[in-house]
Amino acid sequence: MTDIQTHSTPIATASYKKPNFSLNYQQRRWLGYIVRYIIAAILIAFAFVPVVWVLSASFNPSGSLVSIEVIPKNPGFGNYSGLFENK
Repeated sequence: MTDIQTHSTPIATASYKKPNFSLNYQQRRWLGYIVRYIIAAILIAFAFVPVVWVLSASFNPSGSLVSIEVIPKNPGFGNYSGLFENK
């Protein structure tokens, strides 16, 4: 039997260096502040949408709650006049 010997030469491999995306402490702190403020702004916007909708509906003279307009064309204080009248 014959032995087949293979002589393999090592293939030159390019060393892959991972890009350095590490942030120092101050950069991480600022990034944390930015993320917190963005989340807070989104939450505040979601909290104010119902308030704006209720105020818009209160100035709507037709009394419709389902309106496309945020600011009615003919706003009126008729809904508030009943609130302050003596009955």
